[in-house]
Amino acid sequence: MFKSLFFIYAVALLFFQSQAVAFSDAYENIKVSSEFSVHDSETKSIALDSARRIKNIIVQASGIGQASTIEVMVNGEVKGTIYAPGADPSYVVTIEDVARSIEFRHRSGGSMRIHDVQAAVSTWSSDIDYSGGEFHYNKGKVQSLVQQALSSLGRLKPLMENQKYTQYLFPIKKSAASVYIMSSSHGDMSKQTITALILLVDQIDYSSPVLNELMQMDEAFGDAVILLTIRESIEEMLN
Repeated sequence: MFKSLFFIYAVALLFFQSQAVAFSDAYENIKVSSEFSVHDSETKSIALDSARRIKNIIVQASGIGQASTIEVMVNGEVKGTIYAPGADPSYVVTIEDVARSIEFRHRSGGSMRIHDVQAAVSTWSSDIDYSGGEFHYNKGKVQSLVQQALSSLGRLKPLMENQKYTQYLFPIKKSAASVYIMSSSHGDMSKQTITALILLVDQIDYSSPVLNELMQMDEAFGDAVILLTIRESIEEMLN
């Protein structure tokens, strides 16, 4: 038993240390997209180069012929609304989330021309590509993993500073809840559940330095290992 726990600890520590080397809480500015238009009832999705934590985006836009309103969405959540008249001012939308794409959804008025999108994104990025993979999972196993994750996150919360919990572990909780909702509402192998599972892995990877710190605490070690194990189980399903 002791040897098994030691092995789990060693694997977990190596994983988090490798993730921490690649991680930086610094941000860089990148160009997300060149010019495109969002027409009536349309949603345009702009993919990033990989999973990144997006601090904010700066959008230069104008209504085509008349004023236009669109919503900016990340991970299915509306992050801001842009109202653009016929001129082309710039708009700053706060994101503060890990994501692989940004959606622009038409809301009202005429079409909107997006001239340019710049983003402040983390220098950390995921090097995992899930495109074209074969996905293997069942709803019961997924929901069991989610329940374990939520329980561990609940026990870890009192051990953390509120700011760190809000930035690193609360997004994992939100992602886990989204997985549960999608797996409950849709059948096995649904696109919505797969997308939510990928985001959950991305959130855990982004938070790896904080989880590494928690592993140094006896009272937090077990739950940090549980989150790592869940992350590995999900990646196995996704590959």
